[in-house]
Amino acid sequence: MGGSRSRRTEIECNRCRFEMPKPKPGDIDQIELPEAQQYVHFVNGNIPTFAESIYGQLETTINLTITGCQVKKLFVSAQLVHLNASGNDIQAIEIASGSDYSTLSVLDLSTNNLSRIPNVKDFVGLVRLDLSGNKITFGKLDLFARLTKLRWLSLAGNEINSLVGGLQLRYLEELHLNGNKLFEVDFLTWQLRALVKLDLRDNLLMYLNAEDLEIPFPKLTRIELTGNQWNCQGITKLVERLQKRSISFQPAPTTNKCPTTSIQGVCCEDSYVNSVTLQSQWDIRKLQRQMQTMNDTLVAKLAAVRQEQGVQIEQLERQLTVQEGQMGEMKRHLLRMARLIEDLIEELYLRQMEGVVEAKDEKRRGAKRQLKIVF
Repeated sequence: MGGSRSRRTEIECNRCRFEMPKPKPGDIDQIELPEAQQYVHFVNGNIPTFAESIYGQLETTINLTITGCQVKKLFVSAQLVHLNASGNDIQAIEIASGSDYSTLSVLDLSTNNLSRIPNVKDFVGLVRLDLSGNKITFGKLDLFARLTKLRWLSLAGNEINSLVGGLQLRYLEELHLNGNKLFEVDFLTWQLRALVKLDLRDNLLMYLNAEDLEIPFPKLTRIELTGNQWNCQGITKLVERLQKRSISFQPAPTTNKCPTTSIQGVCCEDSYVNSVTLQSQWDIRKLQRQMQTMNDTLVAKLAAVRQEQGVQIEQLERQLTVQEGQMGEMKRHLLRMARLIEDLIEELYLRQMEGVVEAKDEKRRGAKRQLKIVF
């Protein structure tokens, strides 16, 4: 009992809650934070810019909650482990360039005013990320590529009409895409080996090929499908495939009845012609995407070859420049040698000529001596 009381007291002493019932501009300037607070909670204030300078008073804080404070711009400190900034008016986040954000494991930016997926690629330690309830219209999925530890991700309740790229997150267990404006989702390039729950409720989906769910999601056990515009023929095939894989999909009991038809509790519209058309369009788009992927791959390889060749050409040009310099130096050296040889030849010639002259002079002198001897 005493141990429990001591622990509870320690936790209470480490928590700091600032509640401001009448929001005023610059609320943060009116607060003097006590020292050594690991858990800090700002609620119902007016802090339009939660800037980097604020963390000067939060040096030991690792768990920070800012709710209902009308924050528009939020700086995320690398010291945090848990950050809940839901229920504000956040339009952008800022980070410290070059900082290590690997300790941040939970980030909640739900119910804000984000129009696009924020820059989260440096938050490599994230386990849970909540971006639901914003105004995101376009899902660029490669922004999540480095979040390799992520287990839970929500993009629910946005206005996303298109998802570009694929998700390859080996530990992701839950993915929430419900409450958007998705007309179709291409899962062919996705790899979520640990995914057990996929929520596709309340979109504009009309057709989904069950075979496209098998390779990307081998451990899938639950999929949410209600609130879409399913075609009855297509949903029948999908349901049969899901049942074979023992994937649950039935919605919770409800008093709402489908306006037309339902298959296993999933509302749909019955039109055979529409089903054939949808499947044909789906197959055509799938083929187009595969061709586009092949084209992109070839373009990338061609660019790599050109780049490699460019590097090789650049190396050859540098070698040629060096060789040209060496050849120029050799030419200058040979010219110097030629001049030295010419000077040497001239010197030898002069010496030889001097020797000839001396020999002639000596011969004349000898002749004169002989004459003198005769006479």
